[in-house]
Amino acid sequence: MCDLLGGAVRDSVPIAYPIFRQQHEEDVERNLAMVERRIGEGFEFFRVYVGRRLDLDERFLRTARERFGDRITIKSLDFSNLLDAKAACNFAERVADVGFDLVEAPAPNHDVRGLVYARNRLPVPISEHVYGFRWALDLVAADAVDVFNVSVIAIGGITPARRIFAIAEAAGKSCLVGTTQELSVGTAAAAHVAMAMPSVTLASDPVGPLLYTRDVVADPVRYTGGRLHVPSGPGLGMRFDPELVKASAGPLTWAATSAAAVVDRQEVTR
Repeated sequence: MCDLLGGAVRDSVPIAYPIFRQQHEEDVERNLAMVERRIGEGFEFFRVYVGRRLDLDERFLRTARERFGDRITIKSLDFSNLLDAKAACNFAERVADVGFDLVEAPAPNHDVRGLVYARNRLPVPISEHVYGFRWALDLVAADAVDVFNVSVIAIGGITPARRIFAIAEAAGKSCLVGTTQELSVGTAAAAHVAMAMPSVTLASDPVGPLLYTRDVVADPVRYTGGRLHVPSGPGLGMRFDPELVKASAGPLTWAATSAAAVVDRQEVTR
């Protein structure tokens, strides 16, 4: 698939491991332990979700920097459209000394003015999730962001994603490949796109296969040294395992928590 998209311009892409929001006191140490574990596996970049319990978010960020120092790069603070732009900027400025590369989604969903406000106020690049062509054009017209976060699954597949990358390239915007935390099939699609798109210049997010207890393919996508590699073989390079597919049949459920505790992003209007 990568060859059909024009050929690989890189052999792997760095991945930012997600650290989900601190919503309870115990989440801070649990997430710090996760960072330590992933450092041991070769991950350097981390994407930190913030915006629910800012006090706990700040505690995590400061402790992580004190504990791990330059062994970690905080790729982004991802507000997920949960706060208004002023509140997001206030927090980003309060923890600026911790060090992070990007601020993502620091305004309510589709709030172009809020994104412009954040971009003018903060000294780091602003990133936003791009879920449609009209939204991409609105962001370009307002010069509201520096970075497009493009999820192959959320945008509707490889062809729509390529069109968003073309818009970004024409507008001089950097890109990263986003995620909806897919299993290996969706992650493989993201990997092929990431390898073939020159505008993907930042650490990207597809890490779903590492978040689940099992997959549905015989050989999951491969991460080494915190980097995602493009699968070899025909098509996406994935081969379903019938027994794993069978084991995954049935309705999706939250085994250990409630959906309300997991779904932590503003609803997206397409």
